[in-house]
Amino acid sequence: MITVDNLQDGEVLPHSLALLEGSIEIEDNSACENEIVVTNVTSEHNGNRTTTWPISEKRFKVLVHLELGHNALLLECGSSLSRRMSLCYEPPNTDRFVRLLYVVCEDDPDRGRFQGPPGSDPEEFTSG
Repeated sequence: MITVDNLQDGEVLPHSLALLEGSIEIEDNSACENEIVVTNVTSEHNGNRTTTWPISEKRFKVLVHLELGHNALLLECGSSLSRRMSLCYEPPNTDRFVRLLYVVCEDDPDRGRFQGPPGSDPEEFTSG
């Protein structure tokens, strides 16, 4: 059984990125290969959006990109476990917004240098 602890089926969210936290109940972890596959089957852009996430000690955290409106999600662990759930993305109706700023001091020795986890490739983080 796949359980999502932090969101309910049919829940309405004001943002397009959903964090699903949950657990799996299975006697043999090898049936899941320690990963969960999540597909937004209603995604219209680039076909279905499928992502794979690790399972650790029978727990998982998954980020899912939501399209505007109803989103049908399929969570799968191996060939024996699956769960369907739906989420709805409805952005707030307001003129207010949040603008993120990244401030770098002029005398910072790392100014202009890519900042990320050790060994990460800056090309993976560029938007294009």
